[in-house]
Amino acid sequence: MCSRDCRDMRITSTENEGRALKVIAVSDTQSSEHESQGYTLKTDAAVAGPFATRDLPPFSMMTAKMVTGLTPEQLSVTYWAPGAYLISWATGDAQVGIGLTPPKADAVQSVVEFGYAMPSGNETLPNEATGAGYTYEYVFSSLPGFNFPDYTSPVIHHTFITGVEAGKTVFYRVGDPRYGWSDIHNFTSTPDAFPFAITVIADSGQTPNTSAVVQGALARNANMLLNVGDLVYADTFSAYGQEVCWLRKLFNANSKAYHLDPIPGPCPAEPKVAGNHEIELQPDNRTFTAYNTRYPQPQNPGSFQINTSAVPANVNGSDNNLYSAAVVPGIASVIMLSSFQPNVTFGGADDRQLGWLKQQLAAVDRSKTPWLIVNFHVPFYSTDAGTYKILDCMRLAYEPLLLEAQVDVVFNGHVHAYERTYPVANFSRNDCGIVHIVVGCAGNDEGLSNVEGWINQVASNSSGAAAYCTKGPQTRKWPNYQPQKCLTFQEDLPGPYHYCPFEMPSWAAYRDTSFGSGTLTLHNSTTATWEFYRTQDGANTVADRMTLTRTPDKCKDAFKAAGSPASSPQPPSSPASPSSGSSSTPSSPSSASPSVSSPPGPDNSDPTNLPAPASSPAAPASSPSLASAPAPQSVALPAAALLVAALLLATLLLASEALRRLQLLSISYASDVVVV
Repeated sequence: MCSRDCRDMRITSTENEGRALKVIAVSDTQSSEHESQGYTLKTDAAVAGPFATRDLPPFSMMTAKMVTGLTPEQLSVTYWAPGAYLISWATGDAQVGIGLTPPKADAVQSVVEFGYAMPSGNETLPNEATGAGYTYEYVFSSLPGFNFPDYTSPVIHHTFITGVEAGKTVFYRVGDPRYGWSDIHNFTSTPDAFPFAITVIADSGQTPNTSAVVQGALARNANMLLNVGDLVYADTFSAYGQEVCWLRKLFNANSKAYHLDPIPGPCPAEPKVAGNHEIELQPDNRTFTAYNTRYPQPQNPGSFQINTSAVPANVNGSDNNLYSAAVVPGIASVIMLSSFQPNVTFGGADDRQLGWLKQQLAAVDRSKTPWLIVNFHVPFYSTDAGTYKILDCMRLAYEPLLLEAQVDVVFNGHVHAYERTYPVANFSRNDCGIVHIVVGCAGNDEGLSNVEGWINQVASNSSGAAAYCTKGPQTRKWPNYQPQKCLTFQEDLPGPYHYCPFEMPSWAAYRDTSFGSGTLTLHNSTTATWEFYRTQDGANTVADRMTLTRTPDKCKDAFKAAGSPASSPQPPSSPASPSSGSSSTPSSPSSASPSVSSPPGPDNSDPTNLPAPASSPAAPASSPSLASAPAPQSVALPAAALLVAALLLATLLLASEALRRLQLLSISYASDVVVV
């Protein structure tokens, strides 16, 4: 996957320092075109040429190292717990070479000075905290069959600051007084009152489009910036036999764009989720090494202990930072999960993440944190044919828990497009289900998803439909350390296999193949607004809007564990003729739901915003056995009596449905209110 970027790279000068190659200059055969393009706030249309999704070159001011010696760089802030933040940065140089000696992690101090006012003159920041340094390495040169150099990271520093007041601008600098300090940066601490805004991005990378998306996202002044995986795509530039590509990977892994450093003005803390581009499988089977070292996450927010790649994700029984929680008192519980658990069966006895999730959900007190938001990289629900049911193995084990806990919103990435569902459970629209939102369109170098790849487009092509919808679970795993794709049986889907739809499903609300980001604004304990912004439309233009109103008491018993509709039925012996009554699919939404109206999209968006489907009345909770029921007696009734009885029954049904609809949660899309 290096063919596009690496073939244009030329090393013009290197200096052999005995143990490592220090890159002095790297040129690009297209540098003049890069210069003419510029790298400031480009939109889809502005960079629609050959560089629309190309990574920023290592000599760009947005990615090149701009400090010398042991001056800190790559600053980032992670919300850990109420009043507690983890400040992270790097010092020194990464190395590429043979037989490298990693830098001593404790050779440079990890000091943070902070306060609530910008110092002037000879003033200093009044508070100080000290942490620790860490390093990681990739060793290849000594392994049989690997003919390329090793890698060692710079020193990665992590320091906690605690006792931070809510809703304050915090000024800070990091470094070692012996070797120098960073500039003074600032971030806004998490408030403890509504409104509370969370901006969400995923699949960002570091291209001109990434710059446009991130700058537009930050301009909305959210209280938290959530990154739902595939942060930088450093693994796109493999070292296998191509040293130039390995050097490019070095630049990517250490670029400022990777760490959003520097960000002008007050910036929010940034929880993160690991995506597939953070896996980076090593020859010794280690995974997530760079991610774990650079981005510790609060798996246990009550403990100020961090785990790094000293214990890799799938070694010695550790899951490290692959799942975590950010609890904001009075506002929300935000849970981050991993879609990738190498050598683990979702829902099995070895699924430690599932046990941790059960504990987290049981500890949630909705009177103290009324909103419950869950994030993981690969979506449960997507109408992209290539990823439809891609995570059904995980969904079957996890969705019943999320439904029973009444999760409000699930955010995902992975699909390089934007998509939002109606409330959904077990692939059916359900009044008490969860809204799933995919925002995997933050500018990555792989580009946007193909519009022709949506389910209904693929299914319209007979050859494509055959490849898209196969019978039963797929045996292919790619890569082999990622989970197997399960295709679950559904009675209501077309034959011959009943695994995949050939038209847009009823739970699909809105989709758009454009770069952009979204913001969830929690107005109070019951009402929130979600807005998606396309970069090509400008920072203040909303492409899709949803207003969510919580009425949790009305759905609290809808998904009890004993009868959760998230359990998928088993297929019959003959797929062409499924047995009736085996599906536990929940009832459809009411037929009184009006159609959804969203702002029109550009040419690359789906022009059809699907109306709510007509529904049938919900099935009763239990039915008597027809075999044991007494035979009905034939009774002749006058036509007038039958008509009166029918009218009375219809009136009762309408009244009952009206009462039910008033009790359930209400959602508005764009300017239209939909009660479901």
